[in-house]
Amino acid sequence: MQDRYNLPLFPIGLVLLPGMVMPLHLFEERYKAMANRCFENGESFGIVYYSGDKMNSLGCTAQIIEILKKYPDGRMDILVEGKDRFKINNTNSDEMYLQGDVSFFDDEYELTGETLEASKQEGIKLLKEIMDLYGGEFDDVDFNDFEPKMVSFLVTSNSSFTMDEKQSFLEMINTRERLEKAVKALKIIVERIKVASSIDKIIQSNGYLPKKHD
Repeated sequence: MQDRYNLPLFPIGLVLLPGMVMPLHLFEERYKAMANRCFENGESFGIVYYSGDKMNSLGCTAQIIEILKKYPDGRMDILVEGKDRFKINNTNSDEMYLQGDVSFFDDEYELTGETLEASKQEGIKLLKEIMDLYGGEFDDVDFNDFEPKMVSFLVTSNSSFTMDEKQSFLEMINTRERLEKAVKALKIIVERIKVASSIDKIIQSNGYLPKKHD
């Protein structure tokens, strides 16, 4: 991959992380043109988080996996996967959509180690717990084959995190720091889900707790 690249940009109120799969609904002419061009040429575009007040300078490239649907009025649904993180050096409007001169970056610190491996296993355990709570399965995925960096992004892509939190995770270049911070936060989230699930069961049973038998 080139160190610097002219990349089509899609500012949106979402954060895409490496390895994360995300559906997008495109209705503006400029972004439909951008998506069609990228899909036809096998190229990526950059998703950058736009909070409503400002556009962040750090984002993630999106590779179009599939065009899910094209509507009669031209709107389209696409499925993308996050690939590489980048920093916007400057922008231009040479095309009908925004483009940026970007530099790519990656994690630089604590990519391996026993402590990191332990955090990775803890992250995998929490991911499986969440999927169990929501009725999903990971039977076909062996997370032990994943590098800690990828597990850290799988954990941080959880929908329970806010966009600002996800943006913070995206910007980190320390694998251990991202993984440990995400795991700590996800533990609290899992406990909240368990409590909420228990309350729902009590409500569904008309408020009666099951009797304990000796």
